[in-house]
This record gives sequence, C-alpha cells and structure tokens, in this order.
Amino acid sequence: MRLGLPEDYVVGYPSQVAKNAYASVEIAKEESRILDTTVTTQTLLKFVNRKTDKDPTTASRMEIEEFNNALQTFTESFHKKIQLQTKQDEDRFESQYTYKKKSVASEMNTLDSLFNRALSVNSSDVNRVIRDIEERRRREEEERRRKEEEEKRRIEEEKRKIEELKRKQKEEEERKRKEAEEKKRLEQEKLKKQKEEEERKKQEKIESEKRLAEEEKLELERIKKEEAKKAKGFTSVAAVEEIFLKYKKDIVEIKEQIVGQLNQNKELKKEFGQFKRKINPKFGQLSNSMAQLDRITREVLEYISFAKNANDLIYNCILNFVAKSIVSQAEAEVTVKPNAAIPLARLTERILATFPEFEYFLSCRLVKKCPFIIGYTCSIESEEGRTRMGWKRSNEKWELEGKYEERVAGICTLWAVITRTADHLNLEILSMKSAWVFLARLLNTNPKLISNPHFSVACNWLEACALQFLEMYGKQGLKLCSALVIDFPNSVADKELPAATALKLLGKEWMQNGRPKQLKEMEP
Repeated sequence: MRLGLPEDYVVGYPSQVAKNAYASVEIAKEESRILDTTVTTQTLLKFVNRKTDKDPTTASRMEIEEFNNALQTFTESFHKKIQLQTKQDEDRFESQYTYKKKSVASEMNTLDSLFNRALSVNSSDVNRVIRDIEERRRREEEERRRKEEEEKRRIEEEKRKIEELKRKQKEEEERKRKEAEEKKRLEQEKLKKQKEEEERKKQEKIESEKRLAEEEKLELERIKKEEAKKAKGFTSVAAVEEIFLKYKKDIVEIKEQIVGQLNQNKELKKEFGQFKRKINPKFGQLSNSMAQLDRITREVLEYISFAKNANDLIYNCILNFVAKSIVSQAEAEVTVKPNAAIPLARLTERILATFPEFEYFLSCRLVKKCPFIIGYTCSIESEEGRTRMGWKRSNEKWELEGKYEERVAGICTLWAVITRTADHLNLEILSMKSAWVFLARLLNTNPKLISNPHFSVACNWLEACALQFLEMYGKQGLKLCSALVIDFPNSVADKELPAATALKLLGKEWMQNGRPKQLKEMEP
C-alpha cells in the first residue's frame, strides 16, 4: 500500500494532462541530449583558454578542425538549445495557455453549470413564486368573487327585506287607513246618532218647555183668578212676575240703547274705557276701615262726576258699569266674607245719594242676578226658568247648585245691608219696606218651588238685616222673623234641605241669645 492507497489503484486524469506530461518528458530527454555537448564545449573552451604564448596560426590543422568542429557543434547545439528553449517556452506557454484556457473554460463551464443550476433554481423559485402569486391571485379572485357574490346576495337580501318592510308598512298603513276610515265612519255615525238624539231631546225639551209654559200660563191665569177672589195682603204671583219682567226689560234696554250706542262710537268708547280703568280697582281696595272707605268713596264719586260732565252716554255707561262691578264684588267677595258687604253697601249708599239715576241700573242688576230679593220664584225645570232665576251657563252646562246658592246668598247679603243703610233715601227695592215684602213673598212661595237656595238667602238676610228690621217693625217684625226661622223650614221638612236646617239653627241661637246674629260693623 502506498500513501494509503492500494497498489493496483490508478488515478485517472484527463487526456490533455497526459499529453502535456508526455511532452514534458520528451522535452526533458531532448534537453539531456543537448546538454551532452558539454564535452564539445569543454574542448572549445580548452582551445580558447590555451596559453597565449602560442600563436594560433601555429596550431595544427587538426586542432583547427577540432576547434571548428567544436565551434560548429557548439553553435548548432546553442541554436538547438535556443530553439529547444524557445519551443519549450512556447510549448510551456501554450500548455499553460491551453491549461489556463481549459481551466477557464472548465471554470466557465462550472460557472455556467452553477449559473444554469442557480438559474434553474432561481427559475424554479421564480416559477414557484409566480405559481404562488398566481395561486394567491386566483384565491384572491375567488375570494373577491365570493365576497362580491355574498355582497350581492346581502344587497339583494336587504333589498328584499326593505321591499318586504315597505310592503308590510304599506299594508299596515292601508290597514290603519281603513281602520281610521272605519273609526271615522263609526264616529260620524255615532255623532250623527248623538246629534239626532240631541236634536230629538232638544225638540222634546222644547215641546216640554212649551207644554210647561202653557201649563204655567194656565196655572198663572188660574192663580190670578183665585188671587182676585182673595183678600188683600196675600202675595200675588202675577204681580211679582210683572215686577220681575219690568226689571228684565230694563236690562234689555240698557244693553241695547245705552251700551249698544256706546259700542258704535269708538271715540266715546275709548273715553269710557279711561274712566272704567280708573274706577274698577277701587272696589277691590275696600276694607273694614271707615277712613279707607271715605277716601275710596271720594275718588269714585269724583270719577263719576267727571264722566257725567263729559257725556250723558258715557255717564249712563259708567253707572251701569259701577252697578255691575258692585254686584260682581258681592258674588266674589261677600260670598266667602259676609262682613265685606258693609263697606260695599256704604259705598253704594253714597253713590245712590249723590247720583239718583244709579238706582235704575243697580235695581235691575240686583234683580237679574238674585230675583229672590223681590220674592220672585219660578220653576227651574226649563232653560228659561233657570235663566230667569239667575243661573249661569258655561259650555252648554249649568253651574252647580252649590255655586249658585253661594252667589245669590252673597248678593242677598249686600242687598240686605243696602236696605238698612239707604233706607233714608226711600228707594223702591232698596229700603226696609222692600225687606218686609221680601220676607212676606218668601214665606208665601209655593212649596213645590222651594229649594235650598231659598233658605240660603234667608240665612244671609237674617245675619245682615234682622236686627235693624226688628227695631223698625217691632212685634210685627218679630212675628214675620219667627215664621221665617220656624214655620218656613218646617213647611218643607220632608225635603231635608241642608240650608233649611241651618236656618232653624240660626233661629234657635237667636231665641237662646235674645237677639239674632249680625255682621260685624266697620272700624273707624
């Protein structure tokens, strides 16, 4: 074994390398042959280096031939050596060049192979990348198409839902419209029926009122005939009704001939408004103080005097306005605070004393709002009857009975205080004489027509005027008042009216104390 290799191991190498090796061996042999001319060279050198004392011409021909031969041999050998060296160099260069060329070619082939392999690898990678890109693009395209299809399906589904919703909404609207139309139709039918029913009831009511009016007329005629046969001193219903209608007619005349004319004249109406605004607050400023009453009275009388001097129409309208304000104040304040009737009545008395024409406006206003003060009573089963008795109506509805009682009782309180305060003026229904008529007619009222308001006004009159009435009429007055608190409530005991019970309690208190209950007088 040699160098770790088996003896029979042969290392193969390329044929070109073998050729180059063989050429190198041949060149080496040739060089060895050329170099064998050393002897010849030495011979030549020996001749040249011979002693100088010998003349070359004396050399033997043999020596010259030997020298020439040696020189020729040397020259040939030198030239051959030069040629051999040149060829050797050329061969060596060519061999190296060829080797280098082949090496470079081999390297180029190797590089080409590597490049091609790399190119193949890169191409494979590129192809793989291209395939990946194409695959990714294909997947993306599929995903895009899938999403587009899903979006399209979603849009179509939404459109379908919207169309379905619109359809349902339309159906719902149509249903609601039909329901509304049906409801409207039913309401119209209901209203029509109600209207027909109301019309029927109204017609029946009108017929009933006409029938009642005819019956009342017949009853009045009968009563008039009976009263004509009766002795004097008894209440005449017909006479009382005539008095009531007279005051009602006065109200109509005031409204048409005085207020109506004022409304047609803008300048006078404007001037009237100025006086009205000055007087109106004064009624609410009244108090229990005499000093306050004196101041307000002076101001009110002064404004009325200015109105009288300005124009007769304005003066009459102011008197009408003052009458309405006094009655309204009684409805609002005296109803809840009976003592407020005293300063209001004293102010009224001074206006009556200063301006006698005021009686006309105040009397008809009091009778309109509270017909009880003249002893007038009629049935309230009809609208005409309620209107006559001073009931208020709002939005086709009559006020409650309790509210009505409070209002007429408050007005009666004011009227009762005026009768005792202004008695010295000897006015028709604003004196103590009218108080006697009031009680007499109240006690002679038809029991069928008596209701709670009759006893309410009686209670308020008792507190407002009974003491002064007894002082004026003595025993006769006592008899009348006793009948008021005892006989009058007992006449309708079966009705169990609350105000009748209250009147009996006031009478009982009067009998126990020895004098009737009265309102508190004003302070200085």
